[in-house]
Amino acid sequence: MDFICVCFVQYWILTLFVFFKLPHMKKKVTISDEIVITFGKIIFFIIMYTVSVAVLGLFIYLIFKINPFVDNNPSLSQSLLSAFTNFIAAIFVVHVFRKYVDSKIIRVMYLNIRKFKEDTFLGFITGGGIIIVGFFISYLVGNIDVKLTTTSCLNCILNLIIFLIIAFSEELIFRGYILNKLIEVMSKYWALVISAFIFAFLHIFNPNFSIISFLNIFLAGILLGLLFIRSKSLWAPIIQHFSWNYFQGPIFGYKISGIQTSDALFVSTINSNNLINGGNFGFEGTLLCLVLQIIFIIFLIIKSKTCLTKIL
Repeated sequence: MDFICVCFVQYWILTLFVFFKLPHMKKKVTISDEIVITFGKIIFFIIMYTVSVAVLGLFIYLIFKINPFVDNNPSLSQSLLSAFTNFIAAIFVVHVFRKYVDSKIIRVMYLNIRKFKEDTFLGFITGGGIIIVGFFISYLVGNIDVKLTTTSCLNCILNLIIFLIIAFSEELIFRGYILNKLIEVMSKYWALVISAFIFAFLHIFNPNFSIISFLNIFLAGILLGLLFIRSKSLWAPIIQHFSWNYFQGPIFGYKISGIQTSDALFVSTINSNNLINGGNFGFEGTLLCLVLQIIFIIFLIIKSKTCLTKIL
């Protein structure tokens, strides 16, 4: 009960501070001060998002008696409730900050349906492509053993919905808001690096986290940010994020950032914990993932988006 009270008090104190203090401060600042205030807004944004998830999760637990806070081996129902909790919190906090803190028009957060086809292609080859290539390399060199399971089509569809919601929520938070805010006050390349660092840093509490895991998630943040900057749309990073997680967990049976997926199509068993198979963190803990991401990042930097669309 004390924890619930603390969450509510923190939530409303932060809300009042952000609403009434930060919007007036920006009228009196210089360029360097704007950078400091932007970092302050981002910190409060992350705190309010975290508190919102906690408060919504507590309400869901009281109603459904299911813990929506994902553990190391969540059930499908737990994952689904967790995904919806994060989705609602992301929509709410982004709306509040864009409208009341930044005083800017909400543009449907760069979801241009006319670019959906090319952005889907971009996202898939840089998300699902890396995981598929990495999986087959790991299998061929004997780092993992694989067997087909008897999971149902319904479970595959539920996992698809779960990971689409997760991808949308996280991209709205990290690329839709945080990266956008940083680009407003600094070079887009510095903004890209800082947003990727924040993305990786917020994964450090995942089970079996390591330096290689941090580097891989940091590079994933760079890759996602590059897709957003080059396409000027959230579709590409959303599809990249979704296909990365969906092929990694529900299809090939890897752990996703140290968390086991329920009812995967395949079960991938590691022969020994090492930097080749990622051990208990999954594919994101492998040197292979590191190398493949660097290759794809270089490819994206060298090749323009128009070159990629010609492949279509």
